[in-house]
Amino acid sequence: MKLLNFAQALADNAYFAENVGKYLSKELSHITPKNTPFISYGGSYAGAKSAFLQAAYPDVYYGSIASSGVIWAGERFWEYYEPQRIHGNRTCIRVIETVADRIDQLAKVGGKPWTDLKTLFGVETLEDKDAANTISYPVSSWQSKNWDTSLPGEDSWDTFCANITTDVQLHKENVKTLTPYETTQGIRNYAAYMRGYIEDNCLSGGSTVKQCYDTGNPANYSNIALANDGSQDNRCWSWEVCQEFGYFQSAAPDNHPTLISRLIDVPYLKRICSLYFDLPPDHKIDTAKVLKYGGFNLTGPRLAYVDGTYDPWLYATAHSPYSPQRHENSEKSMLIDVSWHHNDENGLGDISKEPARIQKVHHQEIDLVGKWVKEFHQGNN
Repeated sequence: MKLLNFAQALADNAYFAENVGKYLSKELSHITPKNTPFISYGGSYAGAKSAFLQAAYPDVYYGSIASSGVIWAGERFWEYYEPQRIHGNRTCIRVIETVADRIDQLAKVGGKPWTDLKTLFGVETLEDKDAANTISYPVSSWQSKNWDTSLPGEDSWDTFCANITTDVQLHKENVKTLTPYETTQGIRNYAAYMRGYIEDNCLSGGSTVKQCYDTGNPANYSNIALANDGSQDNRCWSWEVCQEFGYFQSAAPDNHPTLISRLIDVPYLKRICSLYFDLPPDHKIDTAKVLKYGGFNLTGPRLAYVDGTYDPWLYATAHSPYSPQRHENSEKSMLIDVSWHHNDENGLGDISKEPARIQKVHHQEIDLVGKWVKEFHQGNN
């Protein structure tokens, strides 16, 4: 794991470009960055790699397209939930806010009212923060949404919202008018959905709720093998999170509406660093190792950004409300309306059958790369 860091990951890409020709047939051995335009394209973490290759290895990668490229890094990333809070179905969002608010109210009260709420949601055996965290799991399904409705999990968010808003009228979901002990139809719907969620994802497999959702159990972090399966992929990403990126998706600040309980704070989420890697609780994540490539200010003559207005990672990309590039109007700046996480990575063999907004960005990407390739060969005569 000591060799797993972002600088090494970028160096791997550069090594590939500089050496792949040695392993190809003789007639293709000329393929090197000197003779061939290497173009990097990636989404999310790989989008950041694509962007930063233009800063770290501009002589190796002639151009890059960064789709949902997370070019900013920081420990607290509460803004992850902002795009869905702003753009999600209003009734659904209000129910979620109501549940988060009710958790915070009753957790402060403690005793039977709080135990009763945990029991309602099927998480009574969990400590408070784990209970709140487990209840928030379906909220993150927003990231799986896509214009291509055939993708697995694409409908998870819509199914969740449809269930929790059944027979709910928006004006009745104003939690401020309720006493701490009352529940709304939306809260009860959410609880019923969670009990089904826990049954399908945990209990039906023979595990207990505590075995599935107790994030403080050291036994859940004891496997240090680097097998190429989902659990270990997560461990590798967790290492990068704990070393350089952060991105702990905590509740919003106290003066801001939140979709998840304020029990879910950075120290709680950061606990994974101690459990996985025995790092001290006050371990400092060195985000400067990521930000040194330019952060929101990173531009390049052949660096294009593609982002989506509904992407939960929007606030860490070049089109973030915090980014000076967010209003750039050029062929290298593509912000897709009603689009989630690197949705341009999905496509159909026949582009004409894609939604108009996706067709547009795909043609723009094709034209842009074609232009770069032509420029490279003209420049090299």
